[in-house]
Amino acid sequence: MCVYLLIAYFKFLNDLKKSPMEILRILSLNWFEKRSLTELFDPPDKKRDHYEARQGCLL
Repeated sequence: MCVYLLIAYFKFLNDLKKSPMEILRILSLNWFEKRSLTELFDPPDKKRDHYEARQGCLL
């Protein structure tokens, strides 16, 4: 129950539109990445997506 309250508080503070279950799913998939929580929930940059798409074509 404590985890749910922390997730709900985080959702409230950052005005996220995702459900608490989606937030928990994102957090569980990113255990070992060194990024801030706000970076996980910001939309990705189009420039970064374009760069990653180009890298995938090279391999």
